[in-house]
Formats: sequence, C-alpha cells, structure tokens
Amino acid sequence: MGFPAFDEHLAAPFPVDHWEDDAITHAHELVAGLAEADWAAFDDAWSRRSPSWQARAAQVLSRAAPTAALPRLLRMAASPDADVAEAAADSLRDFGSPEAPLTPAALLERLERLAAERPGPVALVLADLRRRVRAG
Repeated sequence: MGFPAFDEHLAAPFPVDHWEDDAITHAHELVAGLAEADWAAFDDAWSRRSPSWQARAAQVLSRAAPTAALPRLLRMAASPDADVAEAAADSLRDFGSPEAPLTPAALLERLERLAAERPGPVALVLADLRRRVRAG
C-alpha cells in the first residue's frame, strides 16, 4: 500500500467517467492512508508525473490531513498546467480557516489569471476560492 499503490492508481488509464464515478473513491481511501514516508515519496515524485496524474492527485488531496494536503495543494495551484492548478484550487476550497490560512498573494494572482483564461463553471469555482482566501 502507501505511496506506490497511490501512484499506480493515479497513473491508471481510467476513462473520465470511471474516474469520476468509481476510481476516485479508491484514491480517496489511498490518500487518507498515506504515512509521513509516503508524503516524502509524493514530494519527490509528483512534479515528474503527467499532468493527468497531477490533476487527479490534486482532486483527492482534500481527503488527506490538512497538514499534509495544504502545502502540496498550494504548490500544485501554482502549476503552469491549468488543469492541475484548477484541480488544486477546487480542493483548496475544502480548507481555509483562521487556523489554516491559504493565502500567499501569488495564489490570488494565479487564480485571477486562471479565471480569465477559463470562463464559465471553472471561473465560478475560482471566484469562490478567491473569496475564501481573501476572507481568511
């Protein structure tokens, strides 16, 4: 189990519908069970993984402990890949409180640029996160 199982699961060529309907549930279970050594392996590997893998990881990090998830999601939100940044931003919406603030100014700038590039539902998600970050 641990990071190798999580890594393998995220790399599997799931059709989008299967990922959203079934496979993401197993990924939530896997990420919730990662230990400190697994997080070190994650940190070492994630930037070398495909954008698809990174976006999936960002989607499920909201189910990890905040102390593990938040710093990683903030790094992912700064990704040059818009899909990865959007997935991280969406997961970050699950966090954010006075005890766990989100907010470097660079994150707000990145979210504003992404919203301008991706109108519609994505822009709404990003606007909601920007409101939460500013309120934090």
